Amino acid sequence: MRCFMRSFTYAMLVVLLVSFPVQAQALMKKWTSRIEADPAKHYQLDKAHGPWMVMVASFRSLVGDENKSEGISPEETARELVLELRKQGIPAYVYEVKAEQEIVKVKDDFGRDVRKKNLRRVDSVCVLAGNYESIDPETDHGRSAQKTLTIIKKMHPVCLTKGVIYAKSPGRPGPLSGAFLAPNPLLSMDELESSKKSLDPLLIRLNGDEQFSLYENQGKYTLVVARFMGKQINVVNSSLADAEAKFTNKPGELNSLDQAAIQARTLVRALRSREPLPLNAHPDAPQLQQFCRMEAFVWHDYSSSVVTVGSFDTPNDPEAKRLAAMFASKTVVGPGGRQTTNCRFLPVLHQDKSFTFIPFSPTPELMLVPVKR
Repeated sequence: MRCFMRSFTYAMLVVLLVSFPVQAQALMKKWTSRIEADPAKHYQLDKAHGPWMVMVASFRSLVGDENKSEGISPEETARELVLELRKQGIPAYVYEVKAEQEIVKVKDDFGRDVRKKNLRRVDSVCVLAGNYESIDPETDHGRSAQKTLTIIKKMHPVCLTKGVIYAKSPGRPGPLSGAFLAPNPLLSMDELESSKKSLDPLLIRLNGDEQFSLYENQGKYTLVVARFMGKQINVVNSSLADAEAKFTNKPGELNSLDQAAIQARTLVRALRSREPLPLNAHPDAPQLQQFCRMEAFVWHDYSSSVVTVGSFDTPNDPEAKRLAAMFASKTVVGPGGRQTTNCRFLPVLHQDKSFTFIPFSPTPELMLVPVKR
């Protein structure tokens, strides 16, 4: 019944488009009007676009070349292509890549090596299209990205028929046949990784209901001060069976990732504690007072659990630098000038008056805060 209804709906749609061309044109206009295509505007690429897109085309000119060729400029071509794509309902943007001035080594008339500026540098103007959170074909966004790529590869835009030259080949029959999926070039690898974490169903499940989850952090950056890893083994000198045996838990034994998660949660509670360690509880108690009443968070990843502190809008936040110095390992110069690096530990007091010493990372580092979507 479901297949019959789908076929029936499709047939009705065909009849509608054939019988009522005016209504069909209006419907098409409605579909594409969601994407603005104003000739008076410039649609520049921004970090908010993507993070995955289609690299449609790249146009180049030679800066410093006295022999100017006929045709429109790369900027004009890119702008016209963006408008044409947008009129087809595909969000497109311009991205300009300015070549840096470089110094090259050449020979002078006497055969001596001399260094000169390379004035013949190449600038590029690129057109990117689409806004996709993923290119994984198992996801809706990934399938949409692949579909858009296929459509773009087969397009023959009117704006590329005059004044534009491209190398036609059997593998590239059309001007846009070389299009490919690519990340937003304005995003760093950390930003791309953060975007991936924001969408991964496994990470959402691991962290969604966690108390003091990093999802609760309102900043853009946070400082990783501790990392607890699961089991790892080098199988180069071991058989696969021996390696698997080391990951087999005994009855009632927690696996290593669960143990890492418990350590991370314990440290977060200690850092958030409103009551500092009693001065008589530990010799280093006076110095440990600073490690309490902190804004601490936990994040469970694929192979570890991390503890972070603070929320910062920029990576250059002075408070982030202060905290990094506070948690970092210290170098001590001993007798004879011998240097020793001491990692910091936080003693966690239990009800039976015993301690668990939880280590901090020797070199705290910033990470982007994943956004739950």
